[in-house]
Amino acid sequence: MQASTSSVTSTPQSAQSKKNISSTELKKPIFAGTERIINLDISYKTVHFAGETRKAIAVNHQIPGPTLHFKEGDRVIIHVHNHLDKGTSIHWHGILVPWQMDGVHGVSQTVIPPGGVFHYQFTLYQRGTYWYHAHTDEQEQEGLYGAFLIDAPQPPPYHYTKDYVVILSDWSNTPAQAVFANLKKDGDYYSPKFPLQPSLNKFIHDYRQASPDERKN
Repeated sequence: MQASTSSVTSTPQSAQSKKNISSTELKKPIFAGTERIINLDISYKTVHFAGETRKAIAVNHQIPGPTLHFKEGDRVIIHVHNHLDKGTSIHWHGILVPWQMDGVHGVSQTVIPPGGVFHYQFTLYQRGTYWYHAHTDEQEQEGLYGAFLIDAPQPPPYHYTKDYVVILSDWSNTPAQAVFANLKKDGDYYSPKFPLQPSLNKFIHDYRQASPDERKN
């Protein structure tokens, strides 16, 4: 499931040779990398995943979003363009970044407004398989997520033919906000709406409020 982004450029750059390190840098990277510029467009997309058609949120018209592939030491600049009618933000899950670039709405940044763009900039000091996702409202559950791969600078000491990325995600035909609202109705995992199938909390409440004769029924 390797996918390319809509705009990717690479420019040789020795990260170790920088004379001035800004306050947002964590430390000097061990390996010299390249500057990678990525453009991500966040927009609505009509999907038909589980027998029903409904609106979802896509990254570069994809769900999951494109796989972002880098090497340790790369300097990453990611321009996130918001084409939604509400704010958004992206969190780089498990990746060491300056706090201003962490993408947590209400903590490290304000939302990217409709029609706006945010420029995430950070250097990669690690390697491994990670992921990125929305950190605003329930947009992750609506489709705003993707894989984030960081290779070691050196070639692997073994041979393989192809690298595969597998992303597993839940999907519901019920909009994520409705699912969340239903989860908050009481303490159950998911509150049934059928009158003949009350939740455990509702059953206990009704039993306590019922008269002795009503309890017999």
